[in-house]
Amino acid sequence: MIWLLIGYMWLFIHRPFEVWPWLAAYRIERVFMICTLLYWAILAEKRWLSCRANLPVFLLAATLLLASATSPYAGFYYVEDWFKILVFYVLLITSIRTERDLKILVAAFVCITALYELHSLREFFCGRYQYEMGVKRMVGVDATHNHPNSFGASVVYALPFLYPAWVLAVKRWQKLAVAGAFVLGVGCVL
Repeated sequence: MIWLLIGYMWLFIHRPFEVWPWLAAYRIERVFMICTLLYWAILAEKRWLSCRANLPVFLLAATLLLASATSPYAGFYYVEDWFKILVFYVLLITSIRTERDLKILVAAFVCITALYELHSLREFFCGRYQYEMGVKRMVGVDATHNHPNSFGASVVYALPFLYPAWVLAVKRWQKLAVAGAFVLGVGCVL
């Protein structure tokens, strides 16, 4: 189940169906999540992981749902992505069984984010950027983070995960990889 979650994480972060538009017709992200949910519901071993973050996350979900349902404006479109993350959160907290599973997920998140940043950096050097305020600014390779501010925010949100990855790294090459991911993230933002 952990590997299915990692696959969805890659689809959600890198968004290959936005990078290569011909993939969009296949709805890869949606089909993959439906298959993951079916596997989780039927075959996966589930265990509720009690965590102090659960109550605030679900209270926030209830607040967002109530606010979008009672709003006179069409705001549910913006809440939809948040609820995708909530479903992923529920799958995550019910699928993690060991500390090793959590370590694998953290390492996978760092690797996926670094690959996304490397792909965006490659595109930047190939001429894909926005020229704003007299500066060439890097953008994400996908359509969702195709603005310098949203790309920068996604990179900055991922940087705190480098600390647990640094602590988990025991070999020299692992420490160098985490340090490289940090330099890459800071370089993408600057």
